[in-house]
Amino acid sequence: MRELDVELVHALESEGHLDGALLLGPKRNGTRFAPDDLLLLESLGQVVRVALQGARVQQVVARLSEELQHKTARLTEQQRLIAMLQSEITTRRSTVSPVVHATESPPFRREMIKGSSPAIREVLDTVRKVSQSQSSVLIRGESGTGKELLALALHDNSPRRNGPLVSVHCGALAPGLLESELFGHVKGAFTGAHRDKVGRFEMANGGTLFLDEIGDISADTQIKLLRVLQQREFEPVGGSQTIAVDVRLIAATHQNLERLISEGKFREDLYYRLNVISVSLPPLRERGDDIIELALHFLARAAERSGKRVTHLDEGAMEALRRYPWQIGRAHV
Repeated sequence: MRELDVELVHALESEGHLDGALLLGPKRNGTRFAPDDLLLLESLGQVVRVALQGARVQQVVARLSEELQHKTARLTEQQRLIAMLQSEITTRRSTVSPVVHATESPPFRREMIKGSSPAIREVLDTVRKVSQSQSSVLIRGESGTGKELLALALHDNSPRRNGPLVSVHCGALAPGLLESELFGHVKGAFTGAHRDKVGRFEMANGGTLFLDEIGDISADTQIKLLRVLQQREFEPVGGSQTIAVDVRLIAATHQNLERLISEGKFREDLYYRLNVISVSLPPLRERGDDIIELALHFLARAAERSGKRVTHLDEGAMEALRRYPWQIGRAHV
């Protein structure tokens, strides 16, 4: 105090604890401290005490807020793990064929569709509602969103589940080959047709036909496809015999069919025949809550194929998966 040339000390106490002190040196005018100065100092001390108490309360609130955020994050992670476990239990139970009485509805099957986010639950609710229908379904979604898996779920939960599910990737075949693949051909119909061939429509009789990338089919094939949807019959390529079929059609595309119609590349009447029921699959960037579950599913599958016992992902890897934007055509390191 002598080194600091202090003449007056005022203690700052809060709840019986010494929080600090106000140290005053001599006045500039050389006079001594008066009672009024002491009152002012006491008032100043009260303001400082209130400020210190507010700072202490703020620290407590910040600490509690941080603890709450940490507990909320842990709770969210636990809920995600519970959802994954429930999905795994459902999947394992579904591998055992349950005894279903004639008056009971079979259990809903979604073995290959992973996830429990609101976006995928909405899609599955739609599948439950429309699977019993005989109407055509158009599945929309970006490449890799699981359109073929959704078609499988529609078939497995429909009255046609015991019939065949036949798939055709329309974009992978040339127009002439696609027509023969869909409707079959008779021997000698074209060069290389050495024997009769049964088409996919006939193979799918009594079941479901899934046409992937329907936006890639040619104008001629569109006409023949429209006739099958309207009349439920067709003639093989090069043949004259009419074949009647009972097939439910599920089509899928990543293209904007409405734009193709405006450009004259897709028939509007065929579009309305295909788009009786429309289901849109959300991309992974809109299913953030499903990323970890999907990652663990693919990890388990890869581990089983390679014969390695890998059971979990590092926290850093999971965080990187959560942060990744999952945009088509964009690469991120």
